[in-house]
Amino acid sequence: MSKKEYKPLGYEKFVIMAIFERGSISLKDLEDITIVFISSIWYNVHYGKQYNILGRILLYLFHLRDRTWERYYAYRFKEKHVVKHGLRTVDTCNKLVEVGILKINDEKYELTETGLKLAKLNQERFEKRAEMIENRLFAPSGAAINTTVVDGFMAFLKLSVGFITGSVGIISDGTDSATDTISAFLVWVGIKTKHESLSTLLVIVLLFVASITVMYESFSRLYTAWTSTLSPIIDPSLVIIIEIFAVFVYAGLFFYQRQIGRASGSLTLISQSVDSKNHIFIASSVAIGAGFSFFGIYYVDAIVGAVVAFRIFTDAIGLLKDAIHSIKGEETDLHKYKTPVENYVQDGKLKAFRIFTIFSVWARENEEKENIISSLETMYTQTYIPVLSELHLIPEDEYGFKTDFDKIMDPLVKRNFILVQNGKYTITKSGIKRFKHFVALFKYYDVRLTDLFMLDIEHEKD
Repeated sequence: MSKKEYKPLGYEKFVIMAIFERGSISLKDLEDITIVFISSIWYNVHYGKQYNILGRILLYLFHLRDRTWERYYAYRFKEKHVVKHGLRTVDTCNKLVEVGILKINDEKYELTETGLKLAKLNQERFEKRAEMIENRLFAPSGAAINTTVVDGFMAFLKLSVGFITGSVGIISDGTDSATDTISAFLVWVGIKTKHESLSTLLVIVLLFVASITVMYESFSRLYTAWTSTLSPIIDPSLVIIIEIFAVFVYAGLFFYQRQIGRASGSLTLISQSVDSKNHIFIASSVAIGAGFSFFGIYYVDAIVGAVVAFRIFTDAIGLLKDAIHSIKGEETDLHKYKTPVENYVQDGKLKAFRIFTIFSVWARENEEKENIISSLETMYTQTYIPVLSELHLIPEDEYGFKTDFDKIMDPLVKRNFILVQNGKYTITKSGIKRFKHFVALFKYYDVRLTDLFMLDIEHEKD
């Protein structure tokens, strides 16, 4: 393959952009930012008693995703690469030197003229794709329009199945989703026109309407069951399948809205996340009711629905209080609106710091506390990391590395990953094993599919 024909993929693009930002870079510094990247992207998943049921389900799905990813690569790419740290930094740089994209000057890697042209082109694509992702996924307006699409799809799906099966529960649920679709669209309009407070009030009003509607339908169904006979569902299994699917969809939507709402300070998105959470319970009640219909019991969903309606009503009252405070110009504490995997996200950030700390101590034997803190501060607050910097995903926000040093280091010492002697920190065999296990997947990182992590710029047209 000629130099002109070569197109970098995955990690090669990462290396090119890192060197382009600095002008030149040593192998040690390149490995440092690589560790920051992979530890921030692939947070370790662990299970703990602090997670509720929904949190544990989501954590299991994250774990399943990682295992599926690993097995797919192990199946598709048979070649194994074993290097000192489990990384392929040296191999990648040497390959880029061979094809004329990099050159070595005073033990540092620099871009050639060909590499500079490629890096400038990639930078434009990075910025373009990062802006698109920011607007479509992470901006409040993007979250609102995404919510509109999801709610519209779920309304169509539920109403279709409801009319096919004759399930009153799923028809009511679908009608509520249709109302939410209109609400989400109006929220998007409110955000775009800078009338977000009105959108928030609209969502809250619809929450009150939903609670009253669900309560009315629940008691009506119970009254009918008491005075006459309820109509059976034609195909309960189909209802159960759709509502279980809805539970997962709305769990994802709830997490997405809650995270964007808190990050952007949008009470409107927080309100929508409460609505999505309520849909999880509504879908569960419909599925439970359909399950009991197999045994000729048709009123269980009505009982569950009444409980859900009360919960929706109390949530709406809480949101209304916050909305009133916000309209008055008072500060609203959005941190009280947590997500089921809140602890997972925070633990993930700490683990990212710990993985980098293990690598830093390994690469620089007998490190002192001050040097470790300095390395953490430099890498997480002052250093450009391709992809993470563009998408503002570097996990440094609420941590002070001096004040939180013990929180980062103590678990590493207790688990015998790092040894402390006379104020010096040294890596242990267990620490090396732990680090190699963490970066095991990285040997597959230079394949085409991993361009998804590189903002998918491989598919941009020249």
